Amino acid sequence: MQTIGFKNFRRFEELKPLDLSGVTFFVGGNNAGKSTVVKAMMLMHDNICRSQLYSNDLSPIFRLGTDGGKDVHVGTFGRALHKPYPEVREIELQTQIGIFIFRYVIGGDVESQRLNADIHILEIQNQERTWSILVDYNKGIISFKCPEYEIKNVLKQRNRFAHGIANVDSETDKLQEMLAHIDGEIAALRNDLMSADEIKKVLIEREIKNKEAQKTALQSQSKSKKSDMIIEEELQFTSEDAQRESHILSMMTKLFEEKIEEVSNVRSDSLDTRAKNEALIKKYTTLQEWLKHMRMMLRAVLNKSGMVYIPSHAVAQKVFFSREDRNDYMSDVIGRYQSMNFKDGSSQRKFIQDWMKNFGIGLDFKIESIQGEAFTVSITNMNGEEVPLADLGMGSIQIILLLLKLATLIEDGGLYPGLVIIEEPEQNIHPKLQSKLAELFEYVHREFKLRFLIETHSEYMIRKTQAMIATEKVSFDNNPFKVYYFPEDGEPYDMVYQPSGLFENKFDEGFFDEASRQHVVVIKKARELQ
Repeated sequence: MQTIGFKNFRRFEELKPLDLSGVTFFVGGNNAGKSTVVKAMMLMHDNICRSQLYSNDLSPIFRLGTDGGKDVHVGTFGRALHKPYPEVREIELQTQIGIFIFRYVIGGDVESQRLNADIHILEIQNQERTWSILVDYNKGIISFKCPEYEIKNVLKQRNRFAHGIANVDSETDKLQEMLAHIDGEIAALRNDLMSADEIKKVLIEREIKNKEAQKTALQSQSKSKKSDMIIEEELQFTSEDAQRESHILSMMTKLFEEKIEEVSNVRSDSLDTRAKNEALIKKYTTLQEWLKHMRMMLRAVLNKSGMVYIPSHAVAQKVFFSREDRNDYMSDVIGRYQSMNFKDGSSQRKFIQDWMKNFGIGLDFKIESIQGEAFTVSITNMNGEEVPLADLGMGSIQIILLLLKLATLIEDGGLYPGLVIIEEPEQNIHPKLQSKLAELFEYVHREFKLRFLIETHSEYMIRKTQAMIATEKVSFDNNPFKVYYFPEDGEPYDMVYQPSGLFENKFDEGFFDEASRQHVVVIKKARELQ
C-alpha cells in the first residue's frame, strides 16, 4: 500500500492521500486520528483482497472489521461515519496498491447494527489514471474508459497475441517506426558533421534542421492520435451477473462475450454493416484479452502486497505457551515461528541472533516443544547462561517477540513483500533501546525490502532517525523515513527531513518540547534553592 486517503471517516471530514515511505511514523497526541488512518488502511486492504482475490461472490458489501473484527474495531456504519450527520451519508476511501488505485464509496443506515456497509461505487484505475473502471452498484452500470494505445501497449507485453489482436493501432506503430528511422538519420548526419569541411557542414546542418522539423511534425501527429483514441464503454449488469462471476474484471469479460454473441447473430447483406460488426467483434475481443491481462496483474500485485498488523500488547512473564492458544499474542508468535522449522544457520535464526546481541539481550535462543501441546523458550544471555524467557524483563521479552515475528516474514532469498503496521513498539522498552528500534526498522527495510508503518509516541525513535541522517548513516538521497505529525485539530502533515537531520516543519507543543519544559521547571527550582 503506497497511499491512503478518505472523506467522512471517523475523526476526519477529509484526509488528503498520505504517501507512505519505507519506514513511516505516525506521531501525535491521543485522539488525534493516528488509529483512524491505520483502521482505514486495514479495512481497505481487507476488502480489496477479499473482493479481488478470495470472494466467491461480488456482493456489494464493505466489511467494517477484519479477521472477524479482532484487529479493527470500527463497529457499525453509524459509528464509522464522520459527524455531524444527517448531512453526510457516505464514506469515501482511496488507496494505491502497486500500480492500482482503488476508490470505494460506501453508505448505510446510521441506526443499523450491521457490521458492514453497502458499496455504492467501486473504481479501479492505474497509477497514471489513463484508464478507469467505475462500478455503480446502485445503477447497475460499469463505466470503462481507456486510451486505445494503452490497450495496445499492454497486449504487446503478451507477445502480440495470435491473429493480430494486439494490432489495434497499426498507424501509430508506423509513426513510431518513422520517428525511430528519423532519429537514426539525424544521428548519422551529426556523426558526419564532425569530420566534414566547411562547405559540407552547411549542407549537413541544413539537412539536420529539415529532419528535426519532420520529427517535430510526426511527434505532434503521434500525440494527437494518442490523445484522440479513447475507448469508452458502458455495461449494464444485474445482481445475477454479479453472483455468477466472482470478479469485476471477469464479469466485464463475460459481458463483452455477450456483446460479441449479440453482434455475431446479426445477419445483414450490407457490406458496411458487416464491416462495422466485424470491427465491433475485434474491439470486444481485444478488450477481453486486455481485461484478462489486467486481472492477472491485479492478482499478482495483491498477492505481493500483504499487510501484517502487530498491536500494542501487554507481554507476560510466562514459562509455557500453548500451541492452540492463537488468541494469546505470545503463544501465536512463538508457535508460528516454531512451525516454520527454520534450521540452524538459516537467515531467520541469524537475523534474530544478531539483533539479540545488538539489543544486549543475549547470544542465542531455543524453543522446545512439550509433547506437541506447548512450548518453552529459553535465552542464552550475554554471560553465556541459559535462562527462561520469563526471567527477562518485560522490554526484553517484547523485543524477542518482535524479532520472532519479523523472522517469520523473512524467506531465504528475500523478505515477504508487504507492509507491517506496528502499534507503539516502544512499550516497556528503555529509551536507549527505543532508539535502536529505529535502526532495526531501517535495517530490515534496506536489506529485505519490508515496509513499516509505526504508530508511536516515542520521541527517542524519531530523534534517532534524525541522527542517522545527520551522521550519514542513512543517505539523505535514499532516506526511507517519513514522519507524519497528527495535531489535535486539522490534518496530519509531513515533517519533511532536511539534509542536516532537522525537520522543515514543527511539532505542536507537548511532543519534543515536553521533556525540555519539565527540565526547565526543575532547573529553575534548583536555582531558587541555591
